[in-house]
Parts: sequence; structure tokens; C-alpha cells
Amino acid sequence: MWGYIFSRSVERNANLMEDSYYVYDLTILEFDKRNILFQNEKIYLCEIILNNKKKFEVISKRDLCYILVIYTNSDYNLTKNLYDICCPLVNTLDRYVPWLHKSKTVAIYREIIAAIQVNSNWTATHIAAKVGLDLFFMEKNNFKDMDRQFMPDMLTPFHLAIQNVNHNVVQALAQHGASLDLCDVHGFNAFHYASISSPEILMFILSLPGMFERASIRTNKGCTPLHLACYAHKLENIHILLRFGLSVSMLTVTPPHELEHIASSNNINVKKKKQSNDFVDVVVKFNDKEIDEFELDFMFYGGTPLHWTKKHNEVERFIALGFDVDAINAKGETALLLKTRRMRFKCMITLLVEQANVDIPDSFGNSALHYAAMLGDISITQSLVVFDGNVDHINRYQVSVRHLASTAKRENETEDNNYKMVLYVITAIGAKRCPITMKGCNDGCSYQGTFDGKRYVHWPIFSNAKFYRNVQIEEMVRLKLNNLANEPLKNRKKLVNMLSFDGGGVKGLITIQMLHELEKRLKHKFIDYFDWVTGTSTGHV
Repeated sequence: MWGYIFSRSVERNANLMEDSYYVYDLTILEFDKRNILFQNEKIYLCEIILNNKKKFEVISKRDLCYILVIYTNSDYNLTKNLYDICCPLVNTLDRYVPWLHKSKTVAIYREIIAAIQVNSNWTATHIAAKVGLDLFFMEKNNFKDMDRQFMPDMLTPFHLAIQNVNHNVVQALAQHGASLDLCDVHGFNAFHYASISSPEILMFILSLPGMFERASIRTNKGCTPLHLACYAHKLENIHILLRFGLSVSMLTVTPPHELEHIASSNNINVKKKKQSNDFVDVVVKFNDKEIDEFELDFMFYGGTPLHWTKKHNEVERFIALGFDVDAINAKGETALLLKTRRMRFKCMITLLVEQANVDIPDSFGNSALHYAAMLGDISITQSLVVFDGNVDHINRYQVSVRHLASTAKRENETEDNNYKMVLYVITAIGAKRCPITMKGCNDGCSYQGTFDGKRYVHWPIFSNAKFYRNVQIEEMVRLKLNNLANEPLKNRKKLVNMLSFDGGGVKGLITIQMLHELEKRLKHKFIDYFDWVTGTSTGHV
């Protein structure tokens, strides 16, 4: 994806004929044994007989000491074609190759030839930028091709210099006005390449004017510079971008286009939250202390600061700034899923209170309840259930929450009790058993099983409470209710179904939640069963 090209490293004693582009040096005596077919300044096309076979070579001869074979092939036409390509390029670049130890000079020539091999349309400016020939860019006349692009890659010299971490060349090109906006065939501009280059180059690029606006530009695959820094695991570059200051939308590193199907392909309807009309895309800058408190391994998969933070008060701050609580990272994970996995209970509750979707699965189809069941954490399970988590959600491997709670490995008796209590919680609200075809089940989840978990030892037994003893369980009350139920109705045609709600603060809200659960078990909407609905105080909600 990045388009990095690495130079060759074949040893001299290898079979040179197997690598046509291998560069090696000759002595003057060896050169004199060649038959020269063509010459263009320092470049020669020669012929030689080796092992009774005719070979053709392209040779660069700087002087009597620096004679390099840069291409060898038994096909004359191929060799002649490369000779024609190399003549203008190598003759131009040769005088900018520093006079070093011969082995280092050979290494530079190998890079030059490797660059020609990558794209034979590149100019000398492209190759000098890629190889890092600083001397080339000390002459003003050598900048005329700095914005030229050629298929198939459409890379500019500026792209190549950034990509190959040639800092001096990057500075020289920028000072002469190299375009920051030209994109290669993948939609990468200079900022994109800087985000996956060295920290020094990224800081230099960020010092140029207009870089904040360019931070939101996406590649063909939907990646911003921050996306690329995250996915390339360039931790220091991520920190630089966070300190630079980016807007909420720029800091929302959701999956590139080809990964957007992750959340929607797991049997769940995920609706993106619409931004309100008064939403302000504020700029957020992070200091070193804040960055150090992020979970670094989560940053590599993008997401938002909601995914990265460990503190619930920071979760509240980021939500207030406008970060979407349901945004997913490159692995299809919401912040809620990550907090559940790491058992960050306060962060999880904060997200739930802010209406985070409890059922959005990750790329494996696991919901937050799946992870709660794997962990055997009763508090997390209860919280997710209270916020309407789907206890019957099936992941991509057709494994349910109940199956995980039943079959999870137990290390000790305490863990065993925890998993049994989790099973009890999800069973109490109707978690289905596994289908008869499911394998690997036990009595807690199998189709014909009977075990439904274990009560939490600290849960109150409401049947023993005074209210139930004196009122609901009172024999007289039961008899009266039975009589009323069996009493024949008079004037049936005049009867209407009326539902009345009592108020009393939070009681109305609890009633709504109860009705919501009842409606799930009805064939029609709850309201369709009544002619009139009345209520007092919060009951009228």
C-alpha cells in the first residue's frame, strides 16, 4: 500500500546472470575485454562471451577506477532498450554521486538502477529525490521537474523524498515550492506520506502553511494522515498529530471505505448518529500527559479518543466535545466494546448513559454481552442487560452469549460461581438455549439442558419482604382479585380499554422500561391494545 521499494542486496559471488539489474564493479582489464557497441558519454553498451554464451551489458565508466556493470542480459533488444533509458538519466546523475569508497558508490548506483527499474518514465529529479542525492538539489536548474508525474504510480519527487526519508531533499523541494496537493495513483499527497515517514519530516511538513486544512483530505481508500499513522503503527507520528491539534472529525479515525461493511455485516442494524445543527467541529489539542494516559495498543486501530482513554471523566469530556459514542475503529469495535473487554466499568457506564448502542458487534460478530460472558463479570453483564443488550445475539461463528457463559473455562470455584451468576442473569430475561445442532454445549446452554445458572448470593428474596407478605400474598387479596376477574362483564359494547399510569418521580421512567420489555413479547405495538391512555405527573410521559 505504501509503495516502498527496497534496493537489492545480492552478493558478488552469486550467479550474476540470474539478476539482470545487479550492479558490480569491473577492473580496467576486465572492461577492455568487452566489445563496445555504443557509447553515450559515460554509458556503454558492450558485448561479451561468457561460458560460450553471448551477453550484453550496460556499463557506466566514470574513470579508470570506477567502472560499473549496471545491467546484463542475453537479449540484445532488452539491453539496448535499458541503455537508451539509462543514458540521459545516469549521465545526468553521475556527477552528483559523491566520490566515496567504491563499495558505497556501488550501493548508490544500485539504488539508481533499482529506481529506474521501478518506473522507467521517472526523470533524474525523481531518482535523485528517491536516492537522496543532496548535491543534485543544490542547483536551481534541477527543480524544473519537481511536480511532474508519470503513470503507473503518479509519484512526484516530493513524494519520493518523503517516502524514503531524505530530509535534506524534502526541505530543498519545499523551499522551491513543490506541490503539497498533488496525489499519486492511490490518492496519497505529501501530508499522507509524511504521516508514515520519520517524525522529523512530519514535523517539518506540519510547519508549512495550510497543513491543518489538509489534515482532513482522504486517500482513495478513505484514509486521512492520522489514519495512516495509526495503521502503520507510527506511534511518535500519532503523538505529533495529536499535539498539532485536529478537529473532532479529523480525530474520528473510522475504517477506510473497504472496511465500512464490518459493523453492518453482522446481523445488526447500525444507524449513524446525525450531528445536530448546532454541532461545532472544535479543534482538540492534547498535551504529553494526556497522550501518555491513552491505551497505546488501541490507537493503532484508530477510532476516536473515546476508544483510547482509560478515564471516565475523559470519556465525558470527549462526548461533550462531540465525538460519536458509536464510532468504530478498523477492527469494527466501538468504544463500549473496548471498555467492556478491559473491564473499565465507569467508562462503560458513562457511554451507556450517553446512549451508546449496546449491540454493535466487532468484526467477529461479538457484542459487548459476548465479552461480558467471556469475562464472567456479573456487574458488567447486569449493566448491559439493563441498557437493553440483546442476550440472544449470535456472533459470526453462531455462538450465543448463553453458550459462552455456560462453556467458558473456569480456573477456580470463584470464577465458576461468577459464570453461573452471569448465566442466571441472562436466563432470567429469556436468553435462548443453543439449537439442537450446536456442538460443544453443556447443561447450561444445550437444547435439552436444565441448568439455568445460580442466584447472586446477595440478591434480596423479594417474596419474603413485608410488602409482599402483607399485601400481594394475602389470601383475601388473591380471592378478591379472582372474583373480579371471573365476574361477568355488563354492557360490553360500552367498554373501552384504558391504561392509566401513576406518577411519582422515577416510577414513571421505570414503568416505561417495563412496558418496553412487555412490547417485545407482543405481536403489535403496546399502544394498539388500548383505546385511552392516561397518566399523572411522570406517568403521562
